[in-house]
Amino acid sequence: MFSWKSLSKVGNWILNILFIISILGMILIIGNYILDQIYINIVNREIQDGKIWSDDYTPLQDFEYYVDADEIYIREYLGNDYKIKLSNYYDINEKKCHITSIDKPYSLFKDARSVVIPEGVESLGNEHYEPYASSETMFLYLPKSLKNIQENIWNGFINLKKVYFGGSEERWNKLTSDMTLPENIKIEFNVTME
Repeated sequence: MFSWKSLSKVGNWILNILFIISILGMILIIGNYILDQIYINIVNREIQDGKIWSDDYTPLQDFEYYVDADEIYIREYLGNDYKIKLSNYYDINEKKCHITSIDKPYSLFKDARSVVIPEGVESLGNEHYEPYASSETMFLYLPKSLKNIQENIWNGFINLKKVYFGGSEERWNKLTSDMTLPENIKIEFNVTME
């Protein structure tokens, strides 16, 4: 026989379970946030201590990419490091392949504190570039091999402090002559990266 009292007990039981699930979800969200903040603080402390760049190259498997002949075209960064350092080349099937283009540089810049784009890269961004809301990148190395930078890659660089450029000031001025760069960033020229 149906009773409102038994239905009320079942309803209370369901509400209690939903309450417990929501509490566990909040604990997971808060825990992930705390771990992220701890890691970010460690990275920021390293940067304050002068350790701006990653010691190791970011592995190729952290990227979505394709290969044409011996050239690598980076489409997107899929990893989660706060310091990204691309190698001049990666071995693919026992063949040295060089990176020549990065289609979605914002995927590198979004969460990273420092990014090293290696010599050999000629193009950053594309005409179908999707701008991002903001970037955590504070330090950026750009190689003298760059021939094309899409202007809209600068959108969202709210934390950028310094750009290290591998080429001369004259080369930089030619490369960026039609662009509006973020205010208050310093640019250092003729920087070499190993």
